[in-house]
Amino acid sequence: MVNKKIINIEYAIIVSILVMIGSVSAFGSSMPYGMGMPLKLYPGQSIDFSIVLQSSLAEGNLTIIPEISEGQDIVSVTDSLKEYKVVADQNIGALINLKASIPDDAPIGKEYAVKILFKDVTPKAGGMIGLSITTGAGFNVVVVEKPAETPATEGISTVWYILGVIAVIVIIAIIWFVVKNKEK
Repeated sequence: MVNKKIINIEYAIIVSILVMIGSVSAFGSSMPYGMGMPLKLYPGQSIDFSIVLQSSLAEGNLTIIPEISEGQDIVSVTDSLKEYKVVADQNIGALINLKASIPDDAPIGKEYAVKILFKDVTPKAGGMIGLSITTGAGFNVVVVEKPAETPATEGISTVWYILGVIAVIVIIAIIWFVVKNKEK
């Protein structure tokens, strides 16, 4: 009797695992900043950047909703889309465009944590009950001093180089003609 209960529990666990495996979907995200690679901006600076979403052929096409869960005060999604269709087996399945802006009065050295969640809301086929998977990515934004502007240096432009080369060629030609005429 005890052995029968253990076997039934083992079967229940195996069936549960198999059912969950069929409903799990995943995808990858790639961005230019991450942990250990912060975005460095000076007060008052803004920058546009993108996050690439990818899905494998086995995972299929996905529908993803991004949500900025931390750092909404400095990072925002610039697209008008609410949902992103991630095409399977593409280098760029979908592209999310973002903008990071640092306030003018932000102190130098301040770090802002940014966390972006990606919720898979892909409708499941065949009436399956699917698990809604949410994954995330994060990075820090560090406020740095504005780099000193280097004054534009005045130098010789390309036009002056060309005129100099032409002048040298003309001088060489004149000297050649003078030497050639003296020999005659």
